[in-house]
Parts: sequence; C-alpha cells; structure tokens
Amino acid sequence: FYYPPMVCNVAQKFGLPLLGPSLLNNSDASKGVNFAVGGAPAIDIDYFERNNIVQFKLLNNSLSVQLGWFEELRPAICNKTETSGCRGCFSKALFFVGEFGVNDYNFLWFAGKTEDEVMSHVPTVVKNIAAAVEGLIKGGAVYVVVPGNPPLGCSPTMLTSRSGLNTTEYDDMGCLTDINRVARHHNSLLRSSIVSLRGRYRRATIIFADFYSPIIKILRNPSHFGVAEADALRACCGAGGPYNWNGSAICGMPGATACENPSAFVNWDGVHYTEATNGYIADWWLNGPFADPPIMSVVRY
Repeated sequence: FYYPPMVCNVAQKFGLPLLGPSLLNNSDASKGVNFAVGGAPAIDIDYFERNNIVQFKLLNNSLSVQLGWFEELRPAICNKTETSGCRGCFSKALFFVGEFGVNDYNFLWFAGKTEDEVMSHVPTVVKNIAAAVEGLIKGGAVYVVVPGNPPLGCSPTMLTSRSGLNTTEYDDMGCLTDINRVARHHNSLLRSSIVSLRGRYRRATIIFADFYSPIIKILRNPSHFGVAEADALRACCGAGGPYNWNGSAICGMPGATACENPSAFVNWDGVHYTEATNGYIADWWLNGPFADPPIMSVVRY
C-alpha cells in the first residue's frame, strides 16, 4: 500500500512531509509523527481475547497503548528544548485521534455478534475515544480532530462476509443496513461527547470530522468522482469475487492483485480507501462541509 493514510493527506496540505511511524528508530518527530497501527481498537485487546471474540492473537496496539507511545515520545516531539512540559509546542500542533471504533466493530461483526450486541459496545468505544481526547487536552493540546466512523456496511470486507445470509438487508446503494446503523449511532454518540468536551475545555478547539457522509456522497454519485458504478463497492486490490475481497488472499498476499488505476475506485483493499478518496475527504475536512468546524477555519500555521 504505497499511498499515505488520511492524516498524511492533511499533513501534505499544510506543506509537511509524510508523517513517520512512531516506532521507527531515529525518525524525526519534530514535524509530526504517526502512531497508527493496523487493526488497533479503542477497547483494550485483552477484552476481545478474554471474551473469545477473536480467534487469533492480536497485537498490543489499542488506543491506550498508542497513548503510552505518545507519552514516551513526547520529549522528541518537542525537541527536548522546552521547560513547559511541551505545552508551547502542543498548543500549535494539530492532533488527530482516530478514526477509532472501526476495528472494535469489525471484530464483533466477524465474531457473529448481533446488531444489539455490537450496539452495546458503542458507549465504551466512544468513552475511550473521549478520554483520549481529554487526556491530550490536559497535556496541552489545543487543536484536536476527532474523525467519526465511515459507513462500514459499504466496505467490501463486510459485504463479502455477510453475503448469502438470510438476515442480510441492503439499502438502495447495496450497503448493509444494520452495520451502517451502528456506524451512525457511533457518530451520534461521538458528536455528543465532543460537545460535552467543548463545554469543559473552552480554550481547546475540538473538530468533529465526518467520515460517514463523504463516503455516502461519493457512492451516491460515483461517476462524478471518476468511479464506475460497477466498481463503487469493489476493492481495487483483492482476489476476485463480487466485491474483490477474499479473506484468504487479502491485498499483499499471494493471489491478490491490484487494479491498474486505483483512482477509479473508492476502496483500496477492502478496508482502507484509495488515495483519491482520501484526498477528497481531506479537502472536505480542511475546507468544509464535512468537518465541524472546518480545520482551515480555525487552525493557524
């Protein structure tokens, strides 16, 4: 996967280099750093393992662990020159927290949990995200972007895994209705939590970045974005099938191949979006209308 994730799209708009991974030794963190790890949940991984929700060993990379990495790297981010606990540095930085929750819900859906069972986890996921945002603000963060969840029911992974089930219901775009209801509920609770945090921390600017609406906008009019209607719900990189996703041969594994033109697809590998899709969303988050408030309306650099 040679294309940068969403946070790097935004960094590039500010003229910054691609953000280096936090665990890379000798990486220059002074221009920013990326703590994201594939498969990371908002809920600690021992919960999923203890309750037999996943049948494989998870990496210890949950939100709380990433916050620990951030604390360890704090001196390097601030160039070790400040005596004010990095507050001066962090007051001028732009923090992204997420999107989190996607992996939590994916684990639950793939474990065969019902909609009600998945819904019951949403408050905990949102609470953990809100706690992370609050911790960053207490540590000096002023500008914090909190993305919501995309419509997971439109992802090739979910569409493939649920195909053929008698209980499967689709909307007019061909997306899974129950999975998208959970995503919308997550976003609603997350918005409410952000409003609450804004009331408690008035010096901070907490931005809700809508991930759901932009994807729906693209899927409802794919040709406007250079995507054929037949490919709107298919992955660019995969191993065939109606949605070009196969759990036994995911992108990067033997048997999977990439399309010639990723820009003509919404989805890259069944889970992540293409560079073109991320570029549209980054612009909409920076300038509106899918960020509250738009990043460029409040961030000065």
